[in-house]
This record gives sequence, structure tokens and C-alpha cells, in this order.
Amino acid sequence: MVGIILGIVALNQIKQTGQQGRGLAIAGIAVGAAFLAIFAVILVVALIASASSSY
Repeated sequence: MVGIILGIVALNQIKQTGQQGRGLAIAGIAVGAAFLAIFAVILVVALIASASSSY
């Protein structure tokens, strides 16, 4: 989550100032989003497994 937020902040700063690092900011957003998606899938699987084992 932090990577996504800081990546977006960095992209906005790069647009305003013209600094380098656009690729790194995009990579931070992509890695953060991938981690968040994987975490969500693991959480859903764990909840399903937990619910089905209680019966």
C-alpha cells in the first residue's frame, strides 16, 4: 500500500518538476498493486478454508 501511495506522489512530483525517476515510480506502483492483489487472494482463500473447516 505504501508503494502505491509513494509512487503516485512521486509521479506527481516528476510531472511538476521534470525530474528523472518516472520508471521507478511506476515500478513502485506496480509492485505495490501486485502485492496487494496477492494478499487479497491469500486472504480470500484463508477465509474460505476457515469457513469450510468449521462445519
